[in-house]
Amino acid sequence: MRSIFLVIFLILSSAYYCLADSAPCWCNFEIKSRNGAFVAHVYKDSTKTEAATPIFNDWVLSVYDTKSNTLLWRTDYEYSRYPDGFLSDNGKHFVYVEYWYYEDVPLLKIYSKGKRIATDKLTGASFNIDREKITETVSHSLWLSHNGAFATFKQDDLELTTIDERKHRINLSSGKKK
Repeated sequence: MRSIFLVIFLILSSAYYCLADSAPCWCNFEIKSRNGAFVAHVYKDSTKTEAATPIFNDWVLSVYDTKSNTLLWRTDYEYSRYPDGFLSDNGKHFVYVEYWYYEDVPLLKIYSKGKRIATDKLTGASFNIDREKITETVSHSLWLSHNGAFATFKQDDLELTTIDERKHRINLSSGKKK
């Protein structure tokens, strides 16, 4: 009987762990393009004074050609506390997609050839997802497709697949939905 309770406890504990989000990581990281030709490095700017908390530190995004190790572009980076993102196969675009759904907050950050592209209109509401389709975890709402890759580059666009399996195309130069 004791072992049955132990097994049930372990199952419930692991289910909770799977639903809870992971802790933020204020760490340097790198993302390679799918074809491996380019790499994006995100790191703290060591030339600036470090603030008391990581959220106020200055972060930099630098994109390099992996063959020649040549810097293609660099820009200030608004770090969202999760070391993730997507780098296009031509090295021109870096995109961070927010995993958590927020109705009135932009869900993408787009950097194109060294410039931050305005994405103020790309809030959760702009994707018109049926609220019943959004998956609720212990602490957040999930809005992206669970069926394979939810983000794919299509030339100078990003195609996002939402949890309702609808595809949304975003122009990476303008930050607007097509």
